[in-house]
Amino acid sequence: MDGVYEVGSVLLNGRPSVYGGQQVSANPQLGIRCLFHAATNYHKAAYLEIASAFGNGRGVSNDLVESYAWYYLHSLKEPFPNLETAAMNNLALKLDAAAILRAVAMAKQFQAGSWSGSALSVPPAPPVPDATQFKLTGITIGKSLSMAIINGKNLRENELSLMAVGPAFLSVKCLKITSNTVLISVWGESTPRELHLR
Repeated sequence: MDGVYEVGSVLLNGRPSVYGGQQVSANPQLGIRCLFHAATNYHKAAYLEIASAFGNGRGVSNDLVESYAWYYLHSLKEPFPNLETAAMNNLALKLDAAAILRAVAMAKQFQAGSWSGSALSVPPAPPVPDATQFKLTGITIGKSLSMAIINGKNLRENELSLMAVGPAFLSVKCLKITSNTVLISVWGESTPRELHLR
């Protein structure tokens, strides 16, 4: 998940380069989606990025209750006081007791693996890529490990990857690999797709 987190962090804020003319332009909506994906896989640093985004309205609507919930979730993983604890405590000064209780309940729901309380749990309608935008160019079948190359990315069975598909980045999971086909699921689609080796 470190890679998904890094991509999300860069896209949320953009990143200049030390080399002239090279930079990554910010795409906050896509960045926050990547961070949410990392967070739902329990990536602690993603909790902080999302907390800050909700606090500042970057890539999402400004929501101090959800911001507090993400800070609180992080504090459950990092119990010792730090700068993030100070940020959470400063945020508490802007909320009433009922709002803090809602935020704590939301964080505990997240901790239990239920993400439906988050505004991010309802994905935007993703672009629907046509079949030609997925290119299966290689398959390796091994005794204990099989791999497929899809759109230039190596994937094992049950591996999830953020993949460039046309103009968008989509979360793609490799479900099953056979000698000449691969079954994948695409985030936002209810039916798996079968790709054939070309």
